[in-house]
Amino acid sequence: MKTLSELTESAREEARREGFRLLEPAGVYDGELIIYAIPAGCEPGDVLGLPQGFFVDLETGKARYCTADESLLLATRKFLAELGPVPEE
Repeated sequence: MKTLSELTESAREEARREGFRLLEPAGVYDGELIIYAIPAGCEPGDVLGLPQGFFVDLETGKARYCTADESLLLATRKFLAELGPVPEE
């Protein structure tokens, strides 16, 4: 399993490519670290649509931008309640 630093760095690189800025890791879901993100140019008070995020495989460290269906999932309370803890360094 990759370290938290490796996982977040992988997500940060992918977020940069996609034009996003990462927030704090939210938790683990189905073997992936979930990290919410906002558009890089987002300013306080801007209106955002559905949540966006990056899913990082805990074993390989490969990060990917969420799909449209996953974006809908990120907005549900059930999903948030099922998140496991963020791995420790």
